[in-house]
Amino acid sequence: MSDLKNSNRKFVVDGVGEFFVHVPSSDSIRGSDWHYSRTYSSALTEGVPTHAEMFDILKKRGLVGEAYDKRSQELKEIVGNKIVEMELCENKEEKRVLAEEVSKYRQELFMWNQRVNGPLSNTCEQMAEDSRIEHLTSSIVRDKDGNKVWKDFDSYKMEMNRDLSFRARFEVMLFLQGLDSDFLEKTPENMVLKELDDDSIPEENKVVILPLEEKKPVKKVAAKKAAPKKTKKKEK
Repeated sequence: MSDLKNSNRKFVVDGVGEFFVHVPSSDSIRGSDWHYSRTYSSALTEGVPTHAEMFDILKKRGLVGEAYDKRSQELKEIVGNKIVEMELCENKEEKRVLAEEVSKYRQELFMWNQRVNGPLSNTCEQMAEDSRIEHLTSSIVRDKDGNKVWKDFDSYKMEMNRDLSFRARFEVMLFLQGLDSDFLEKTPENMVLKELDDDSIPEENKVVILPLEEKKPVKKVAAKKAAPKKTKKKEK
């Protein structure tokens, strides 16, 4: 359990439980590096293109080059300028419009980059990197009691709960890149939209959680017996 204090990330899988990503040991790193080399060699033998070979193919097909770089730079500048304009804006409605525009252009930039990143994901280097991350995942993810979720790499590959294996791999990948699980929610435009949405909730509709008051013992009071009613004597 002491290792949990040194964990850099905790995540929860609905219906399964909470898990922790631990700092990899030297053995885990060596094992993942070995899997990288093994996967790379296997992919190369089977004819999978390398990163450089795939990039040359994309250049020949006109998917990368000056036009691609120019549009990529344009989109980056638009996103940057819109963010500055958004942060300086004081009108809430205009600020919301600008935040939505930033989100739209950021998505467009992502899709533009996918023209290259998509094909490059099918190279020897990327396949080997995927194998390295999966091996690390199988060895550094623990349950809440500090036990390894998978006893070895084969157990991870045979995991029947795909939500668990996918989420664990995703968290390890972000951990290695130094990113938080909710990094997408922390972009400037999403922070602004969240702030504006919170401000739009009427004060009377906001949920306020008050501290629980200490219950005082209730004294039991004996009920008083009702006095018998006096009846008037009938006059003769």
